[in-house]
Amino acid sequence: MQKLEFFNSDEAIKNIGGDEEIYLEILKTYADTYGDKFFDENLKEIFDLDGKLVSADPKLCETYGKVFHKIKGASLTVGANKLGEASKDLEKFLRSEDDKTSSTCIEQLKQMLENFKNAYSLTIKELKTLF
Repeated sequence: MQKLEFFNSDEAIKNIGGDEEIYLEILKTYADTYGDKFFDENLKEIFDLDGKLVSADPKLCETYGKVFHKIKGASLTVGANKLGEASKDLEKFLRSEDDKTSSTCIEQLKQMLENFKNAYSLTIKELKTLF
């Protein structure tokens, strides 16, 4: 298997018992599940919305907190740790009970979204080289 920059493949393969073939199957499922179509159907809106609107809407925060939770778990499982950590930060922020409407919080959200988008883009791009 080719060396992947955005995946800790060695750790992920070790965690599933050392079977590289199974790991590649898991990566294929991950790519099919969390690829571009997933982004368009589940995440595009949060990037199109104003951060102030998202921060002030508890329903949006809960909805997107759940989406980032799913991405976090799947990403960390397959060794996409940068994407997993970016998802974890967003989940924690969105699901916290803290007031998120200050200008500092809104800027923080925008920065976390930008970090996530970069990690997501690079991770999915690298996956596309495998399949």
